Amino acid sequence: NIIANGATVYVTGGSVSPTDTLINHGVIWVNSSFNSTSCNTQPSHFINETDGVVNLNAGNSTSWHNTRITNHGQMNKTTGNVISFASDCNTAGSFANSSTGTLSIPSGSTVSFSYSPTLGGTISLDGLMNIHAPATLVSGLSLTGTGTLANYSSINVPFDYTFTIPTINNFSSIGGAGKKTYTSGVTINSTGVLGGGDNIIANGATVYVTGGSVSP
Repeated sequence: NIIANGATVYVTGGSVSPTDTLINHGVIWVNSSFNSTSCNTQPSHFINETDGVVNLNAGNSTSWHNTRITNHGQMNKTTGNVISFASDCNTAGSFANSSTGTLSIPSGSTVSFSYSPTLGGTISLDGLMNIHAPATLVSGLSLTGTGTLANYSSINVPFDYTFTIPTINNFSSIGGAGKKTYTSGVTINSTGVLGGGDNIIANGATVYVTGGSVSP
């Protein structure tokens, strides 16, 4: 199933058939929970190509279920509500923001990952991004904005990376072999583990430790 450039799709429910692939070159408005399928199905695959735009316009506490999502284009959270990328009945899904992909989360909006995200490309975070499943950062990631990154699972940083997001709430672990630098203006609230390679708290950064540890 291919959405051509110049075509527009308004999703107000329904799904993509299990094991099928939906490829987007046009504009998709996701206005409701999407792709909630039965427990015995395999996840479908959604590919947003470089010329594709997905507007996550659903209301509060809606979900995009059971899908292997690859974003090469633009995904925008367009309303001040919560959308979760989630799996029902342990049906595996995934989310990958590629080197050409852009994910925009404006102020007042929340995007939650309840299946494992691979985060590369550009992420504009002025709202809240919740990590509820193991996440991996990809070299070349640009993660900027005035919002909050909340980690309830694990974040793997396999390369040297500088965090500039002003608020990081770490309830589990931030690790990986890369050197992790928290630049001036960053505040970390940590009850979890700051681990992996070196963790550098720059002049002007603040860490509040109310539990947890630094890995040996």
